[in-house]
Amino acid sequence: MKKCVALTVLLAFGCATVRMPAGSVDDQVVPASGIVAEPQVELWLESGGPVTQRETDEAREQARIALQQALDARAIAPSPMGAADPVLVVRERGVSRTASRRRDQVGATIGLVVGAVVVVAVVVGLAIASKDSGSKTPAPKSAPANAPAPKPHAVPVHAPAPAPAPKIIPRARPMPWPEPYPWLWVNLNYDVPPQPLILMSGDPGAPPPPEEEPEPAEPPPLELPPPPPFDVTDRGFFSGDDTVLQIDLLDRATGKLLWSKTVAGGDPRDPGDVRRMVNETLDGEAWAARIRVRASR
Repeated sequence: MKKCVALTVLLAFGCATVRMPAGSVDDQVVPASGIVAEPQVELWLESGGPVTQRETDEAREQARIALQQALDARAIAPSPMGAADPVLVVRERGVSRTASRRRDQVGATIGLVVGAVVVVAVVVGLAIASKDSGSKTPAPKSAPANAPAPKPHAVPVHAPAPAPAPKIIPRARPMPWPEPYPWLWVNLNYDVPPQPLILMSGDPGAPPPPEEEPEPAEPPPLELPPPPPFDVTDRGFFSGDDTVLQIDLLDRATGKLLWSKTVAGGDPRDPGDVRRMVNETLDGEAWAARIRVRASR
C-alpha cells in the first residue's frame, strides 16, 4: 500500500516549476508631463520547463498592450479632483502560466483522482479481510458465579489541623511635618552690558545694490506610495494566474497623493481580465468616465 501511495504522489507532483521575471515596477519614476503615465508591468512566467527570452518578451508585450487598451477606454478629465498638474500612475504585478504549466496541473489532477480511487479500494479490501479474521476468534471465558466477593478495607479518618491565629502588625506612626523657615530668602540679579553701536561705511546717497534674482523653486517631492505587495513565492502547485493592479492620482504642483486604489485577480495577459480590473478600479469616479464607442453600421 505504501508503494502505491508513493508512486501516486510521484506521478502527480513530479513536475518542475520554473518562474521567469519579465519587466519590473518602480516607486519613484514619474514622467515630467502628461496626465496618464506609461503603465509599469512586472510579470512572472510560470512554466513546467525552461523559458526562452523570446517567450518572456512576448508575454511582457502582451501584458503591456492589454493594460494600455483598458486605460485608453477611459476619459481622464484635464483637472481631476482639482489637481493643477495631475498625473495618473498605473502599476501592475502578476504571474501568468504557460501552456506547459497548465498541462502539468491537469496531469497532476488526473493522477490524484486515480490514486485516491486505488487507495480507497485497498482500504476497503483490508477492512473486509480484517473483519473475516476477527469473526473466527473464540469468545473470552466468564468468571465463576461462586467466587467470593472482595472484603472492604477500613479507611482511617484524620482530624483537621487547627487554623493558625492571625498575626497583628503594628502600624508605623506618621512623621511630623517640618516647620517652615521664614528667614530663608533668595534674590537673583542679572545685568546685560550694552552692545557697541556699529556704523556702516559708504556714501549715503549711493543707490542700493541690485537685488539678486531668486532661483526657481524646485518641485516638491511626490508622495507616491510603494508598489502593490505581491509575493510570487507564496503559491501552491495548483495555483492559477494572479494579478495586483494599483492606480494612483497625484498632483505635481503640490506633490500630494489625491487618490489611490488597488484590485486583484485575473490573468495579466488576458485583455478581458485586465479590462475588468481597470473598470473595477475606476468605475464610480466622475473624472475617469468610460468612453462610449458607437458601433458602425
